[in-house]
Amino acid sequence: FFDLKRIMEGRWLRAAIALLLVSVSFGFYLPGVTPVEYEPGDSVTIKVNSIKSVRTAIPFDYYSLMHCRPVGQGAIKADVENFGEILWGDIIKPSRYAANMKVQVGCAKLCTTKPKEKDPSKISRQLKKLKTRIDDEYRGHLILDNLPVSEVYIWEGRKEALYYKLGYPLGVPGNKTRDSLVNNHLSFTIKYHKPDSGIPGFRIVGFEVVPYSVESGHIEAHCKQGQDWQPESYPPQTVVFQPIAKATPHITWSYSVTWQEYVES
Repeated sequence: FFDLKRIMEGRWLRAAIALLLVSVSFGFYLPGVTPVEYEPGDSVTIKVNSIKSVRTAIPFDYYSLMHCRPVGQGAIKADVENFGEILWGDIIKPSRYAANMKVQVGCAKLCTTKPKEKDPSKISRQLKKLKTRIDDEYRGHLILDNLPVSEVYIWEGRKEALYYKLGYPLGVPGNKTRDSLVNNHLSFTIKYHKPDSGIPGFRIVGFEVVPYSVESGHIEAHCKQGQDWQPESYPPQTVVFQPIAKATPHITWSYSVTWQEYVES
């Protein structure tokens, strides 16, 4: 027989944890996690977490896919520093993304990854895995100053409102008539505010993302600091592993960072 009381307790526990996580994304601080003040130009660390999907409920390491790895590292070890990170994630690791307090980044290239196959006449397992994860609606998860990144939607109903969803989609699933697309450019918005009582520096209170799929050649040609960057104006980056002659040869990854002061309304 099922233990109904135990099942309900488990549901309430999961709901409470989910509520805490959503609260964190809006700038609240977890108990036991000390707020950090940053001066303009200070480096802020962006970390990656497991990729997850509600369709499969099976998490995978972020670096199990063709993502850019941190420079100069072989095996990437999990990097857990405090209770907030333990509560939020499964496998938290350093990333290649870089940001500095109040320093805008128009567009920065991360790296270019190529599928690795010893026998080029065979289907690329890396491309096939990436397409499978995209089609299974997996989402990437990042963490900045203990805040999980959230994708932002604008809902237009009777009253326009913003809708937040934890993480970001790895891409757009394909079908028999349309290739899968990979979101290889992430546009971050980091919200900050000035603490009261004369405390020096600024605190980070929000971490948002809008993902884009941009054909790699356009990133390589146009993603430059100081140059106008409009990712939505370029064709998307497809993920194709067969037929081999038309397989995706490489994927270039990039990101941008916009700092925005948070003002309570």
